[in-house]
Amino acid sequence: MALAIDSSTPSAPTSVAPSAASSTTGSFTPPAGSVIFVFISLAGSSGSPQSATISDNIVGGHLSWKRYANNINVVDNTVSGGMTGSTEVWYAPSPNSQSMTVTATYDQLNNAADGLSGGMIMPVVFTGAATTQSGNYSIRNDSSFESSGMSQTLTTSVDNSWVFGAIHNFVSSTAPTIPAGQTDVIDGANTLKTDSGVSTFMTFWVQAQTSTTPTAGTVVTINDTAPAGFEGHITLVEVLPAPVAPTVTTQAVTNIAASTATGNGNVTSDGGGTITERGIVWNTTGSPTTADNKVTAGGTTGSYSASLTSLTASSVIHVRAYATNSAGTSYGNEVTFNTYQISSSGNMVIGWLHR
Repeated sequence: MALAIDSSTPSAPTSVAPSAASSTTGSFTPPAGSVIFVFISLAGSSGSPQSATISDNIVGGHLSWKRYANNINVVDNTVSGGMTGSTEVWYAPSPNSQSMTVTATYDQLNNAADGLSGGMIMPVVFTGAATTQSGNYSIRNDSSFESSGMSQTLTTSVDNSWVFGAIHNFVSSTAPTIPAGQTDVIDGANTLKTDSGVSTFMTFWVQAQTSTTPTAGTVVTINDTAPAGFEGHITLVEVLPAPVAPTVTTQAVTNIAASTATGNGNVTSDGGGTITERGIVWNTTGSPTTADNKVTAGGTTGSYSASLTSLTASSVIHVRAYATNSAGTSYGNEVTFNTYQISSSGNMVIGWLHR
């Protein structure tokens, strides 16, 4: 299943009220096997670091919430009142389908000088996501005004991951101008929340790529072309897809003798999961599996070799490379070869290789 935003994602984010000790989302019902991300952007508290903890209202077994990345606020007293605020991302797998709300509780009262929004909390439900999220993240606490606008980068760690960010602009209540290929609209609703009161001028939103990134190692930039000024907090995270079985190829067998040979393979993709075992399997009947003769080789991705022993002379041997991760075991293409014959004089007779 490809990584996707599920339609159970609430249609709009919840505003964080000024002087609030916590915020709670509306009720939503994620499907079984989904993963819930909660993006938080806060105005902060007066001159104190701000952070949050996440809980849910599920009866009989709460979800296991983990902070993906944390951006505790930087207080800059050269700014009137100090630059406060925070952006955080939390996640939890949802093994069952059940109605719930999610609450963020703040370690300091959320601060805003008027009655307008002082932040946002946005749950996003993903299907096809890994239940353990350990991808790359990128955080920024910028207390120096920059005229170049909001920009932050993240390098992806696996194929087909998706970059999302929680953003707080401390110095502008102007809506961001988001470039092509990115969006602040999640499940059909704009995530932007604004505090445009007399004393505070801030915006809070979630911004993401419009689609997943096909190739690991891609540098993804989340940025805006307006407003020109930015000072605040950004937390970018890489939402990881659920692992799939590895991709493996079998290479030509080498060093063929009467009872030994060298099998060769290549794990071209780990499928987004850690390779726990790889090696070569063989038999004399075809389509060998790990239930047949097997030899393992160390390492994860890339090329490898393993020695095949105790072969029968003058036999057709069927060989496949294999690799295993949490999603399962994959096999490469099948290669066959003949072991050497032993003549009556004890000399070997040259065999041949099939691909």
